[in-house]
Amino acid sequence: MKPRALKNWKVVTGLVLVALTVGCSNQWREANAGLSAQDLAVMLSEVSQSQAQALSSGDVAQALALNDDPNTVIYFADSHGELGPIASILSIYDFSFLTGNAQHTWASFSEVRIFFLDRPTAGARDNGLIIGLREPGQDMRYYGFTGHGTFSGDSFEVVLSSGGTKKVVLRTNDVTDDDFDGVIQMQVYDFDGSGNEQYNGQFSTLVGFGS
Repeated sequence: MKPRALKNWKVVTGLVLVALTVGCSNQWREANAGLSAQDLAVMLSEVSQSQAQALSSGDVAQALALNDDPNTVIYFADSHGELGPIASILSIYDFSFLTGNAQHTWASFSEVRIFFLDRPTAGARDNGLIIGLREPGQDMRYYGFTGHGTFSGDSFEVVLSSGGTKKVVLRTNDVTDDDFDGVIQMQVYDFDGSGNEQYNGQFSTLVGFGS
């Protein structure tokens, strides 16, 4: 997949105060992506080049394909940028739905990246989620999920699958007039062994890049 033409990209502007929940405490900070559209294009190229090492390369490719549409908007966070440490960006309790290893914690990784892709359609939105995790001394590994999301009033919800199985649900109230705000926070839910939905934390701050 080739990155979208850079002339079609812009950063959704503004510094926005976002409430973060890490553990039991509430934190406030300014959301500033600290990177250019060119930087994001390079990172997306790295995702494409790394598919052979991804746990679910087919799902990564399917999510990444949404970027071929110039109407797709990408919401992004990177722990090496200005959005905060890993625990503030990927604020989830259980990494099993990603790595299959319940022993993984924030401290298991030296870097994380989150890409949430949103493509408007006549009905539901087409959505993709790509999460990159780097363990110390290792290459980044990417995990991909896809699904169809919907807006309802002042909220958005999408159920995302990998390997044909529902894996994660994302919800946010950072919406206006059936579209996402420039900076969003997403609540993360996964499923227990009986298929019941359970809360698993949040993506604290994702900054939008669009056409």
